[in-house]
Amino acid sequence: MPIIDLFNNAPDAVASMDAAQIASNCGNGHLRTNDESKEELREYLPLVEIEDLRRYADYCLNNVFDNGPYMLQDIINEFGRRLDFEVTNGAYSGSRNPNVIGFDGIWKLPTGESIIIEVKTTDAYTINLETIDEYRLKLIERGEIRFDSTNLIVVGRNTTDSFEAQVRGSKYNWNTRIVGVDALSKMALIKVDSESPDVLNQIRNILRPAEYTRVDGIVEMVFTTSADKEEPFPDEPIGKDPPTIVDPTREAQKAKRNSIVEKLSASKDVIFVRRKITSFSDHSDETRLVVSVSKKYEDTPDKPYWFAFRRYQQEYLEEKSGGYYVLGCLDSPDFFAIPIAEMKEFAKEMRSSSDSQGVHRHHHVEIKVDESGYKLYFSPSNKEVSLAKFQMSHG
Repeated sequence: MPIIDLFNNAPDAVASMDAAQIASNCGNGHLRTNDESKEELREYLPLVEIEDLRRYADYCLNNVFDNGPYMLQDIINEFGRRLDFEVTNGAYSGSRNPNVIGFDGIWKLPTGESIIIEVKTTDAYTINLETIDEYRLKLIERGEIRFDSTNLIVVGRNTTDSFEAQVRGSKYNWNTRIVGVDALSKMALIKVDSESPDVLNQIRNILRPAEYTRVDGIVEMVFTTSADKEEPFPDEPIGKDPPTIVDPTREAQKAKRNSIVEKLSASKDVIFVRRKITSFSDHSDETRLVVSVSKKYEDTPDKPYWFAFRRYQQEYLEEKSGGYYVLGCLDSPDFFAIPIAEMKEFAKEMRSSSDSQGVHRHHHVEIKVDESGYKLYFSPSNKEVSLAKFQMSHG
């Protein structure tokens, strides 16, 4: 049975598979020689969580199997997609087609420049920096990338002293960087565990040439400080002292959000994958969700749920026609999936907050509950709109 069918019909069985088993269930099980196998794998990888990608990458690096190098190459490119690069997968190594340039991947930035990817499992052998840079120059000559594009060598093993020495002592020092697979996967985790758009820009800058060669130490620092400084409740507005809170645990919000996404996946017959803390999209990226979960505020029993509709969340949803702003209540199975077009109209009547420079930060979304059900409450007009037509339940 194709891996996608297995994933849809027996997700628990697929969850227990290692990387070798996943690859063997793609097409005829031979990635190197079969286009169907390759395409099935590349269709499957975008459906899984980053933690699964990390597990597969670790298996490829620590176990020898025929599909291992090719699967690792596709996993690395999938990490690039999770970092919101526009990714072009390269051919597997050993292609005899003279018209094929031997890069492993091209990661294009929104600003136009690209990063050419070269995947190495170990630094046990001398790397040919000239050959790698020739890929870049040929792509520039063909007009496929810009002249200011650079190279990134992704290395599986932690010890890369010989590669680093080669780069530092060469003319390629200012257009080539090195990153470990583990560090790259941590970057992807940082991105999905953060809501700030600035984090993604910082990560992208780390991968581009600067006054350092290998970036793992910087990534480790960012990874640690990001976890320490995470806001406990990124769903909700900031800027005032919170009232008394029922069940303030962040893990409860995460579990609630996951339950809502599972229900929406089933109802729309797609698989939504997490892109940031509150952001999700399907495989095609045509349907996007922002799922916010509010604790219950006891100080305002008539309006117990309070959310922030942030500017960057609205921009994320507006990029695609199938966007939904989803409101979940921590102590209730009910949630509300509001199409972005309607949410934009609602937001016009909501009070908003700005930063110290007067730049709009978020709209305040308040839900009122009474005997007639759930309603959006607009302050200061005191207007109310029923949420009944958007209401669903994951119970």
